[in-house]
Amino acid sequence: MGWIDKLSSHVDKSIHGVMALLMSLMVIDVLFGVLNRFLLKYPISWTEEVARFLMIWICMLGATIAIKKGTHVAVIYFVTKFSAKAKNRLALINHILIIAFLLIPSIYGIKLCVSQMGQLSPALRISMFWPFLAVPAGCIIMILHEVVLIRRT
Repeated sequence: MGWIDKLSSHVDKSIHGVMALLMSLMVIDVLFGVLNRFLLKYPISWTEEVARFLMIWICMLGATIAIKKGTHVAVIYFVTKFSAKAKNRLALINHILIIAFLLIPSIYGIKLCVSQMGQLSPALRISMFWPFLAVPAGCIIMILHEVVLIRRT
């Protein structure tokens, strides 16, 4: 097992813990917002924004877990009809195309993050850098996992 495999495994384990924390925070946030709005008749605007930002991070980090486990949606009808050697070649091409695609949101996502550092979110007044960072961070982690999958192919 090479260093990149170990890094991928360590990152994946860490993301599982972060996902549990983010999901818990989101449940608490939404519950707090609903209770304040309907029981106390005192709506709090920032709870919706926190839930939205947490959902963005949860989706991007969840996609990294799906890439690592190989559970993303795939059309395998035609692939099953090929020989084992052809399947391996198709898998390799697929991983390379996925990396090529993920490079685009990684690069432009970083550019967007940097350009939006000065913009503040409406309710929380935090830099929009943090919510936007979810896209390039998730894509870079997915690229890491794809490199490991290429090594295994």
